[in-house]
Amino acid sequence: MDYQNANYQPLNNNAQPTQENNQQQTTHNVPKCNCCGHIGPWKEDPVFRPVDWILTIVFLLLGIIPGIAYAVVVLAIRSGKHGDGYRNKRCTNCGAKNMFTFIY
Repeated sequence: MDYQNANYQPLNNNAQPTQENNQQQTTHNVPKCNCCGHIGPWKEDPVFRPVDWILTIVFLLLGIIPGIAYAVVVLAIRSGKHGDGYRNKRCTNCGAKNMFTFIY
């Protein structure tokens, strides 16, 4: 390869910063929907989804112990402060699932 006739352009590292680069992103307590831009609280799905009710009834028909065990495990996983990660959060404006941010 012949690099002697290449057309090199100098890098422009001294470009003026734009308005977008100057904005500081801050953390807020209220989430913002990434889909519609709504700023407000979200709505969480219930602890027992319809499929959980159906599976609990099926396991209860198979035996009382498996049905109760399934219900207790689902309740333990999806409830409480640490169970929030297993529940969908929906925007109250557009209904988008799990599309939120606290940095805006």
